[in-house]
Parts: sequence; structure tokens; C-alpha cells
Amino acid sequence: MKKSIFILLFVLLSSSFGLAQSDVEQQKKFNYFFYQAIEKRRQAKFDEAVEYLQRCKELQPQTATVYYELSAINSLCGNQKEAFDLLQKAAQLDSQNVYYKERLLPYYISSKQQEKAIEICLFLIDKKPQEESYFYALINLFVETKRFSEALLQLDKLEKRNGVEEHISFEKIKFFLQLNQKKKAEQEIRKLIATFPSRTDYVTLLGNFFLDEGEHKKAFDIYTSLLKKNPNDAVTKISLVKYYEIKNDVQTADSLILEIIANDYVGLDAKMKIIEESVLQLKSDQRKMNLTEKVFSILLAKHGENERTQLFYFTYLFSRKQNEKALEVAESILEKNPFYEDLWVYRIELSAKKDAHELLAIVDEALQYYPQSSQFYYIKALQLSFSKRNEEAVESISQAILFTDPNNAQMLSVFWGLKGDFLSSLDRGEEAESAYENSLTFNPNELSVLNNYAYMLAKQKRNLKKAERMSAKTVEAEPSNAIYLDTYAWIFFMKEDFRSARFYVERAIAQDGGKNSEIYLHYGDILSVLGEEEAALKAWQKAAELGDDSEELKLKIENSQK
Repeated sequence: MKKSIFILLFVLLSSSFGLAQSDVEQQKKFNYFFYQAIEKRRQAKFDEAVEYLQRCKELQPQTATVYYELSAINSLCGNQKEAFDLLQKAAQLDSQNVYYKERLLPYYISSKQQEKAIEICLFLIDKKPQEESYFYALINLFVETKRFSEALLQLDKLEKRNGVEEHISFEKIKFFLQLNQKKKAEQEIRKLIATFPSRTDYVTLLGNFFLDEGEHKKAFDIYTSLLKKNPNDAVTKISLVKYYEIKNDVQTADSLILEIIANDYVGLDAKMKIIEESVLQLKSDQRKMNLTEKVFSILLAKHGENERTQLFYFTYLFSRKQNEKALEVAESILEKNPFYEDLWVYRIELSAKKDAHELLAIVDEALQYYPQSSQFYYIKALQLSFSKRNEEAVESISQAILFTDPNNAQMLSVFWGLKGDFLSSLDRGEEAESAYENSLTFNPNELSVLNNYAYMLAKQKRNLKKAERMSAKTVEAEPSNAIYLDTYAWIFFMKEDFRSARFYVERAIAQDGGKNSEIYLHYGDILSVLGEEEAALKAWQKAAELGDDSEELKLKIENSQK
């Protein structure tokens, strides 16, 4: 970097020779200001660097390097639009500067200015023909603008220079097919076969081409000819399976699949590929179930000790919701190799029906191997809370916060909100309020936090205006959410606006469908203060039916019946 700066300064200084005295003085000033600007940029004193560059611009408004340096500083400061405009100006003033054009290219590509990007690619290919990346950038731009013929021309240029290469040929085949030039696509495949005669997969590719084009006899002849030479050719056998599928010869297709899976000369990757592509994609559920059981039975018998096989089998079981078997496989894998974080998450999820003590033991085991995993501390905090161990839940969620990426605002908002919930349940109101405020700092629109924070304030009968504002926000966002409506109702109750409280709690009941005991408890309390004692008793009794066995509710019912 320093070397390039000194070269640039040398060019600027040497340009002062042969100038008139006044011009020499002006050039000296320019050189001085430019040097200072470079130094200030190096020291990250960007405002001062910009001031020096502005002076340079006043002295020599047509000097491209000034605009380029201003562009670089704006880019460093995050002012990308300004940086782009200044870079364009630099390239305009020095239209043959390759470096400026190289810097402009990604701007034009990302902003979908394809024509300008194409123009730059053509310029760069002319100036730096050895750089293949510009050819591929140009080809992609032609594809984006549906100019496949021009993309093919560029591929031909690359092929003339490099010779026949697989990736170039595959791109050409793709474009020929898109242009419906089937014969040229076939010729391109045959060119690969002629260039690489030892690559039988290219011959299989020709068979696949014929199969896709409906020329089934040609495809079959190619496959059988290859398999006579090499009966263990898995790639060709997989293609032959597709042939039998097209011919509706299911029995032969399935027999061939089982033969491939059982073949010791076929690699594990090829076997897993055929299971994924030819077995798990079957549309007939009964056929898929029967065949899947057989292929996995063979695969596990042949490769059961291989960890990849077990992971593959687990993924299949989990996707099919065969949870008990999936859990067994997950436990077996983790026993041998515990360093699969995602697999621990699945194991915990699949163990959800176990008692809380056993589930917590699994989470603690996972934390032994991932002691800084925020998700495991989060899961642990939830389980502790379900077990009414909220003091420990506070500690666990605090660890989750500690190990969360500080840039993950959404997750931090959720974790701080949960901490607020746990602290609120422990009647540690000030700490809970602080946690809720932290949560809303990361996401002011986290509805569950706004609701729980508002409900805590309502229960404590303080700062009810703030509680009402937060609760109103949740009801506006989700007007059919029974929990949010109930909180809103309870805030009005605490404000002694009983008619509004009744209106919203009855909306909550309508949306909930009569399932939430707390809503009915609140409904009874609201009706009671409105003097409707008989209706209040019914609401409280309904709350008891729904599972509220608190002493507070029992007392309310008892007093109402006197």
C-alpha cells in the first residue's frame, strides 16, 4: 500500500516539471494537500482527509485521483451511494483507468445496472484478457438479460483459448437446451466424450440426454453397453433406474436400486444419492415405505458403523416423524461423538415427553460439550421455569444472554424478555422492569414483551399510562389475540374504567373460545365490581372448571355463594 502511495505521489510531483511558475506553485500546494489527505486517511481521521481532498478539488477539479480517494473514504464511512457517485466521476475523468473500472463493476452488478456492467466487462476483457473472471461475469450478465447467444460466444472464446473443459461444455449444453438447439447440445456432449475417452460418465450423460428427449431405445443401448464393460458403474445404474421408471417397470427399477445398495463396489456417496433421488422422491407412499425399509436395512448392514450413514438414517427418521427410532439413533451417534450441536438440539426436542428432571439432565450434558451455547442455556431456562425453579431460570437465561452474538438483536430481545418474565414471577419488579426495558431496546416491537411488561405494571397498579400504551400496541398488531386483549382489559380494570375492561375481556373470551382460566377469573372480577354477582360467580366457576385451583379463587366463589 505504501509503495503504491509513493508511486502516486511521484507521478503527481513529477507532473510539476515544465510548468509555469504560478502553475508550479499550484501543483506544490496540490501535492501537499494530497499527501496530507493520504496520511489522514491512513490514521482514520476521515473528516480531516476530506477537507484536504476538497482543497485538492478546488485546485484541480478534473483530477480523477481526488474523486477516487473521496470515494474510498465515503465507502469506509458507510456512505455507499456517495462513494459510488464519486467513483463514477473518477472513472469518467480517467476513462482508461483499469483499476477504477474494476472497482465500479461490483457496484453496477449489485445495483442491476447490467448494460453498464457489460460495458465494463468488455473493457476489462480487452485490457486484461488473461483474467477469466471477467469472462464469467460477462456470461452471467448475458444470462441475466436473456442473451444466451452472446453468452455462448464468450464461452467459445474461452474454449478456443483453454481447450475443451467440462465446466465450459456444461454451460454450453445448458444454453443450447435453453435455446432449443438440441442437436448442438448433443454435439457438445459428444465432443466431451471424444476429448476425454476414459470418462464413461460423459457417455452416461449422452444416454441421459436421449432419455430426456424421449429417445428411450438409444438411452437403453448406451446404458447396457456401459454396464457390460463395467457392471459396478453406479452412475449408469442410477440412470437405468430412471429408464425403468419411465417405462413403468417398477419391479425392475426397485430390484436395481436394491442391487446398487448391496454392491460393495459402489461407494457410500453414490448409495446415499440414489436413496435421496430415486427412493425418497417416490410419489407412491406404499411403494416408498416398502422400498425405504429395504434400502435402509441393506445400507445399515453394509455401512452401519459409518457415522455418515447413521446421520443420514437419523435425518430420514426425523423427517418421517418416527421419533422413538430417531431418538435411539441420535443417542447412539452422540454416545460415540458428542460434538454435533444440532443433533443435541434434536435429541432434546425428541425427549420433550420425558420428565423435567431427565430432560434437564440431557441439556446439562449438552452444555458439557458446548459450554458457551446460548440456545442450550435458553432451553434450560425454559425447562427450569416449567418446573417452577425460576431463580435458577434467571441464572440460566443470563448465561444465554452472555453468550449471544451482540449483533443478534432479535434473539437478545427474546432472552431479555424471558428474564423479565422470570423476575416478575419472583416479584422482583425493579429488576424485571430493567430486563423488559433492555429487551425493548433491542426490539421495540416485541409483542410478547410489551404484553408481559404491561401486565406486570397493571398487577402492580403503577405506571398504568405506560402499560396502556404498550398493551394498545399489541392489540393493534394482533386484534384477535385473546391474551393481549385480556391484558388490555386488566389495565382498564386497574384504572377503574370497568366498562372498557368488560368490553375487552368479553372480546378476549370470544377469541379464546372459553379455554383460558385466567381470562374467566378476570371476567368474574370485572363483573363483580359492576354489581353483576350472579354472572361473576358463573365466570369464577368456569375458571375453576378450567383448572384454576388457587385459594384466592376458592375464596371468591365461597363468598359469592353466601
